[in-house]
Amino acid sequence: MGARPRRISLLVGSLLGVGLIADAVIDDALLRVGLFANAVIGGSNVVFDAADRRWVYDHFPVFPGASEADAERYEIMSDSGGTGHFGLRVTYELPSDAVADDVIGYYRAQIPAGWMVADDQTCRSLIEWGATPPTMVGAEITEPSAEKDDLVLMFTESHLSVFAPGGSPFDGGADSGVTFALHRVGEAKYLIADQPDFACGPSEPDRFALEFDAPTSS
Repeated sequence: MGARPRRISLLVGSLLGVGLIADAVIDDALLRVGLFANAVIGGSNVVFDAADRRWVYDHFPVFPGASEADAERYEIMSDSGGTGHFGLRVTYELPSDAVADDVIGYYRAQIPAGWMVADDQTCRSLIEWGATPPTMVGAEITEPSAEKDDLVLMFTESHLSVFAPGGSPFDGGADSGVTFALHRVGEAKYLIADQPDFACGPSEPDRFALEFDAPTSS
């Protein structure tokens, strides 16, 4: 695995771009380079953030028989609007006979040494740190209990969240984590790699896995 992209080079390139823009005799090609670097200074990090995300995802081999179907770059939003940082959502189409346990089990077995896996203890530790346990986007689950002993990591049969060395769920893990999530649309089955997104709450059946493994209509 190659070295992780380093953002220090962006500053050098950006300063160079600003200098080029200031030059009165700049040609059109250099002007475009300068404008691009200026956009980076303004927070448009889409190319570089996507490269960071891809670096994390590439530590894991693709599930046998799967193929990449889509890669979408999107701005990460906060309560106050855009953050100027970008995520990368990669969708893999899975074989039609794939089952949740096999897919999640495969990726769990591929976790590199030294990486952290979100689990029940992660949820309890978040309470000890004084953080609000996360609830997965769109999960529509009951608010988790404030009692840490009642909290478990939910949807473990259909989701797997891991963090590279130096990243953790306690600081958000946005730059160094990934969640693999199973998704089904009709008869088509997919695996999605995206920003860390896990839920803590009461123990209950994993409805996403049940939906993924439901018999086909044929």
